[in-house]
Amino acid sequence: MKAKEYVYIFSNEEYSEKIKIGRTNKHPEIRADQLSKQTATIGKFKCFWFKEVDNSRFAENSLHYFLREFHYEKEYFKLEAGTAKLLAEKILNDVEKIENNVPLIIKNQTGIIKDRIELLKEMIKEESLKNKKEVLKKRIQLLEELLNYAR
Repeated sequence: MKAKEYVYIFSNEEYSEKIKIGRTNKHPEIRADQLSKQTATIGKFKCFWFKEVDNSRFAENSLHYFLREFHYEKEYFKLEAGTAKLLAEKILNDVEKIENNVPLIIKNQTGIIKDRIELLKEMIKEESLKNKKEVLKKRIQLLEELLNYAR
């Protein structure tokens, strides 16, 4: 049986006007308690909202991407918790509609994606600039994650 996965919105009175958007495979109430007990943390995290999802990494990345204009630092956003909840529900609802079709699309393009990865690997071998090699490696990593996502 697959472990449950969640995305969540935490608030903390010590971090006024900021919320934390993250993911966990533990119940979010437990995760909030764990974060509150960390030495470097002031105040107590409260679980404002959470949702069980099939792919917490994808859901969290989607929330972070679509809420990027409110990004403060790391997993923190300058956004009122109630507004964040409404936006998160809308974003995840829309993303789930798309996500249901993505694996089929990727599977139909698997050969093309694999060919692109091989081409990028050849480009790395020929590239002399270190930073350009890193960019090409990141592209390969993203394409490989895309293939893994569809499995």
